[in-house]
Amino acid sequence: MAVVVANDPFPYIRIRMRVRGWETDALALLDTGFTGDLEVPDDLIPGDIGEPDYVRTYRVADDRIHTSPAFYGEIEIPGLPIISDVSIGAFGSRYLIGLGIIERYTVSFVRGEHVMIEF
Repeated sequence: MAVVVANDPFPYIRIRMRVRGWETDALALLDTGFTGDLEVPDDLIPGDIGEPDYVRTYRVADDRIHTSPAFYGEIEIPGLPIISDVSIGAFGSRYLIGLGIIERYTVSFVRGEHVMIEF
């Protein structure tokens, strides 16, 4: 089944993210250069949801090593089933959906206008 995800702006998609009962809606960039599941702005996760499930260590494009708190949660992309057990890291200034999510589907970037996701 194919779902065309409306993009404004391209190649961002709308998501709903949930961690421990807290949720938010956002626009997330599909980033094929990011190997994780989901990154969110580091100032987004409210302090009252508790300690992170683990601390993630990774190398960024300029070869620096970073650590960030990470939580297990779920995301919802309109038209697709809820994706559970998603690793959600808090780092940077925008939402990024990485290959950990993208590779679960067939994702097509159609003429620089919209994204088609097949599952």
